Amino acid sequence: MKVFFLFIKLSMVMALMIPSSRVSNRVKGLGRFVKAKRFSKNLLAGAFVLAGLLLNGCDSANKLPLANGEAIDLQAEQTLVINYWADWCKPCRHEIPELNQLDKEEGITVIGIDFDKHQGQQLDDLIEDMKIDFAVLAGDLEPNAIHPELSRQAKALPMTYLITIPTQASGKSAQLSPVFLGPQTKEGLLKKISAFKSMRAKSS
Repeated sequence: MKVFFLFIKLSMVMALMIPSSRVSNRVKGLGRFVKAKRFSKNLLAGAFVLAGLLLNGCDSANKLPLANGEAIDLQAEQTLVINYWADWCKPCRHEIPELNQLDKEEGITVIGIDFDKHQGQQLDDLIEDMKIDFAVLAGDLEPNAIHPELSRQAKALPMTYLITIPTQASGKSAQLSPVFLGPQTKEGLLKKISAFKSMRAKSS
C-alpha cells in the first residue's frame, strides 16, 4: 500500500512539472507546450482513476456477498452467528424463527449457509420457503470466505459457529468459537455469545 501511494505522489509531481518545463523551453514552440500540458492532465487524471480503482478493490475485498445481492462488511465490529442449514433438515426449520429474532439484536449478524449449495433462483426460493429473514451466504461462495477455518463439511445439521470481529484499532483478529450442534434458541445463543466474548477477553 505504501508503494502504491508513492506511485500516485510521483505521478502527480510529474504531471505538475511537465508544463513548467515546457514553458521555460520557448524554442520548442507553443504547440509542444499544449501537447505537454494535455499529457500532464491525462497523467494526473490517470493517477486519480488508478487510485480510485485500487481503493475500491481493497474495500470490496472486505465485503461478504450475500444471496440477495447485498454484502456484509467483515471489518465492522460485530458478532457473527454462522448457521448451517438444509431444506430437508426439520430441526433447521424449527430454529429459524429463533435465528430471525436473534438477528435483530444490536451488534449481532446471523449468516446462513445452505449445506447443499443451491444457487440463484433455487436458493431464493428456499430462503422464502423456509421464511429466513437473516442474511444467507451467496451460493457460489465457500464458508472460508467468512473465516479460513470454516468449510462446507458439517458434523450434523443444524450446525452453528460464533465469530467475534474486533475493532480495527484493537489490532486483534477475528475469533472462531467451537461448534454448536443441534437447534439453537435466541436466549441460548445470547448466553453462548456472552460466554465466548468473556473467554476471549480473558485469553487476550
